[in-house]
Formats: sequence, structure tokens, C-alpha cells
Amino acid sequence: MNQKKYFDYIEERLTTLATRIKLRGQLNILDLNIHSEDFYCRFLNLLYEYKRLTNLNNSEKQNIEAIDLIDTEKKIYIQVSATASKQKIELMDDKQLVKIANLANNKNIQFIASILQDKLPEELNRDEYIILKLSEDDKLFKIENQEINQ
Repeated sequence: MNQKKYFDYIEERLTTLATRIKLRGQLNILDLNIHSEDFYCRFLNLLYEYKRLTNLNNSEKQNIEAIDLIDTEKKIYIQVSATASKQKIELMDDKQLVKIANLANNKNIQFIASILQDKLPEELNRDEYIILKLSEDDKLFKIENQEINQ
């Protein structure tokens, strides 16, 4: 019975935090956004028993737009965001995208992003970096001549 009580309590608090961040964000009051990065860093460390997940925005390292929480040992990179819109992803400039790609290369990890070719920085527009291309005719994946019961 206590498990449901604890779950409900945690759910209520997280919902309250999300609601307050959303409402305050509409007024351009962003202090809770900053505090929530630290909160989620500690929360995820406890929840998943991470040991070295840290808030990159609290370090001397320059902030990377798409990475807030980082554990380089386990190769975990997390963005904490009040919005998850396509527009926010598209607003990342070329320098930031190249910086993330270089970080991924240096740490020997895979970085996957869905980017229109005309938005792809010149430095990253090489065959070795591209794993899938879709033409105007291939807007959706096509499954041809495959039998379900083989």
C-alpha cells in the first residue's frame, strides 16, 4: 500500500514542477528551468544508480546546446528541456552540431540526428557520417516483396 502512496506523491510533485516550469516559462521566468537540471541530475543518479552524471552547465566546460547532463564514463548524454519542439532542435546552429559530432567522435560514441541535407553543416556532409538518405520519392520507408509468414 505504501508503494502506491509514494508513487502518487512523486507523480504529484513532478507534475507540479512541470506545471510551474511551463507557466513561469510563459512569463520568461526561467529560474526553475536551471534548478530542474540539477534536480534531474540527482534524481537520475539515484534512480539508475549512476555515479558520475553531472550537470555540464555547472562546469567550466562551454555549454553545448543539446547536452545538459553528462557521464563520459558510461557515455550518457541527456538534454533537460521544458520544450521538445522540432523548432528547438532546428535552432541549434552549425557550430553546436559540429561540436556535438566532434565530442561523439572523440569519446567513440554514436551520435544520430535527423537533419535535412540543406541544414547539414558542410563539415558533416560526408558519406562517412551519413547512415541513411531519403529522396523526395522516399519520404516514408517502403516495404516491398516481404512476406509476413516466411
